[in-house]
Amino acid sequence: MNIIESERENVRRDNNSAQDELMGIIENLSKSTSELVIREPLHGDLDFAYLGESGFNHIKHIELGEGEITSIRNLPDEVRTLIVGRNLLTNLDNLSHKLEKIVCEDNYLTYFDGKSTPKLQVLNLSNNKVAELSELPEDLEELYVTNNQLKILDLENCQKLRILHASNNPMLVIEHVPASLVDIQSENTPFADYTPRGEENSTETDSQKIDYIEALHQYFKLKNQYDTNNQSIRKDIYRKAATKKIGRTLLQQYKPKCVNCKRPVGTIFELKDEYYVAMCGDTNRATKCNLDIKLYRGGYSDEEYMTYLFKEDTEKIQTSIIRQKLDVLFNYIGEAAAANIFKKKLEHYTGDSSMYKELLTNHNQLYYSEERQRQMNDAIENVEKITLVIKHMVEDYEQTNNKQTLRDAVQMQITDLHPAIENLRRLKYSTMEVDNKAIIHGSSLNQSVTYLCTLVQKPIHISDIDHTFGEKANVVKFVTRTKK
Repeated sequence: MNIIESERENVRRDNNSAQDELMGIIENLSKSTSELVIREPLHGDLDFAYLGESGFNHIKHIELGEGEITSIRNLPDEVRTLIVGRNLLTNLDNLSHKLEKIVCEDNYLTYFDGKSTPKLQVLNLSNNKVAELSELPEDLEELYVTNNQLKILDLENCQKLRILHASNNPMLVIEHVPASLVDIQSENTPFADYTPRGEENSTETDSQKIDYIEALHQYFKLKNQYDTNNQSIRKDIYRKAATKKIGRTLLQQYKPKCVNCKRPVGTIFELKDEYYVAMCGDTNRATKCNLDIKLYRGGYSDEEYMTYLFKEDTEKIQTSIIRQKLDVLFNYIGEAAAANIFKKKLEHYTGDSSMYKELLTNHNQLYYSEERQRQMNDAIENVEKITLVIKHMVEDYEQTNNKQTLRDAVQMQITDLHPAIENLRRLKYSTMEVDNKAIIHGSSLNQSVTYLCTLVQKPIHISDIDHTFGEKANVVKFVTRTKK
């Protein structure tokens, strides 16, 4: 049982008072009330069936303050908004099908299934442990999942989504990004790739990529713990020694512990032949622990560089074949010898030419995709149409002074123009970043600092220009169990 489950059990056993407190609070409320707001901390399980049994049939807004709520059941069907942050919830199941807004920040949810909430428009699950989101509703407009453990976020069903905050999900891959998005935040989410719907992703599946990344992350986490711990121990040994000579002697005698079996035999971490390896440092195979990590990092090269390299090789072989034919024509070489040489060169040319064509096709698809260009043209046309409509509405307002026309123009700019511009930006630039550079002026006694901010826009995501030759990165072995 983990710490959170233990805490939840303790609350249920020793302080399960939430239901009694709820019953006491609603005794003083009118049965026609539409909002139930409880700021006081509640502890334990909550069953809202009591509201219906007591005649409270009009509540549409429920807001619960910070506390130790361990579960919520039987939410009334009429509820539209549920706010329950900073509690001990681990799941939200069987919710009201009329819910439009859920705010459940700072809890311990591990998953969310939106199948029971088809009308949901706002979902805030930031600062939880969410690893899976499924059945997200079609009407969802705002999604906040910062600081979670998401791996794959499929937005194919969320074509009305306007706001997505997904920072600090280190392994997150985002699929089927809708054109409606206007506000995207994904800091510290290095693998987030906002590929517009309709474009093909890498042939490497997301699950394979994530498995390798997770294993690699765990490998370097173990290595960092091992190195940091040993460095700290060595410093303490040297610092506490009576003399420097004794300190050096003690350091020579010190043997670090294996990260797996904890015996003073050390752990071997190394990069060997494109494999990340970790194993117990015990030289005796009979007593060596089961630590056995082997990760193949794959062979990656810059696709553009490889395209030009194979192009150059292909042209050189072509030139060589032409020269050989001329040598045969002028009797500089015999036909039998020339035939053998030609056969070898032709095989070489066929292989290089095939690879060059494949690389060139991929390069053209990345940079000169007809489908992408068509989408960009459609997006530009859409922006121009919306801009023209807004312009006419503003002109109409200037002539009639009708404030409703102006409000409609502003609303169209927010709901139509901004999403259209954002969609066009994503189609044009897969990567948009701001590089900040600090420039120090003056002497050391009288310094001033100015910052140079440079907008960096790239049409292709950096992960798309890598080409894998042969086997892709994969987990060969990952065993960390200790022998019993």
